[in-house]
Amino acid sequence: MLAPRSKLSLIASELSRRNYHGRVYAKAQNVRPTFIKAYDAVLANLDVLVMPTCIMTAPRNQTPGSYLEAVEENLATMNSMGSRNTLPFNYTGHPALALPVGKSSAGLPVSMQLVGRYFDDPLLMRAAYAYQQSTDWDKIIGVQS
Repeated sequence: MLAPRSKLSLIASELSRRNYHGRVYAKAQNVRPTFIKAYDAVLANLDVLVMPTCIMTAPRNQTPGSYLEAVEENLATMNSMGSRNTLPFNYTGHPALALPVGKSSAGLPVSMQLVGRYFDDPLLMRAAYAYQQSTDWDKIIGVQS
């Protein structure tokens, strides 16, 4: 059984295929080099781009009462585009990784995303490792000694 978000994605894809016969996909592929060049230009002067993984804090885990509520919640979440900071790198192919950096005031997890140049994955891994080794995780997760 597919999750509501997966079903919505498949339905939207099929509607796009039927109505536009691949034109939307073709246009996206034609614009892709422009996005790649823009990120390459920024990364030419930086070793690692550090940015929030999401534009909002994590939602509280709530179990929907019905399948319809789950679909409505997924539609609302898709419209808010909470993952819009990660989507460009799925599109451009730049290496990116997310790692935890703490908690919000509501106690929910917050993370940062590291983005690098093509084939510079080892640098991202070293940067992430250095951050994790220099962080006092007991303070971040609220462990009492």
